[in-house]
Amino acid sequence: LGLTWRLHDSYLPLSLSASWRTFLSDSRRTVGGEPELHVEQLLRLSGSVSLPLRRFIRSHNFSLGYARDLRLVETKVTTGADGVEPTYPTGLNVGSVTARWSYRENVRYRDTSATDYGLNASVRARLANAFTLSEADVLQIDTDLSFFRPIPGLVGHSAGVYLSGGFAQGPRAARTRYF
Repeated sequence: LGLTWRLHDSYLPLSLSASWRTFLSDSRRTVGGEPELHVEQLLRLSGSVSLPLRRFIRSHNFSLGYARDLRLVETKVTTGADGVEPTYPTGLNVGSVTARWSYRENVRYRDTSATDYGLNASVRARLANAFTLSEADVLQIDTDLSFFRPIPGLVGHSAGVYLSGGFAQGPRAARTRYF
């Protein structure tokens, strides 16, 4: 379940969103060292503001945002045959600040909805620590690059290359799941 509100027609576009997910997992709770199924809920609240620097064909955009993830794990106490109570890892309620820069150079024609040629690039950095009210320290840097050009002799067709990569440091469960 999710809800997003965006205000794009202002000088500083604003976006607020909230989502709630419930899923069955065996990754967080163990009984006697063995994983046990449990219900996990994730409530995510986020907001961001953008500073678009637009030109006719080329555009730059810088955005800054804050996101808060609250994890709720069922605490129903069950014990194994030997009477061992379940154990949980440290909390992964994460508050993070995200900064993103993107550059777009696209040329479109009136008679097509596809971009015929262009270049898109973006870099995103996400930081979570005690200063951002996070229970886990996370540093994550992602980058994307796409480049496409028309194929000579084939009207309306283009060839493209898409490169994406990143670096993350911190608990795997606290990072976003692009890995």
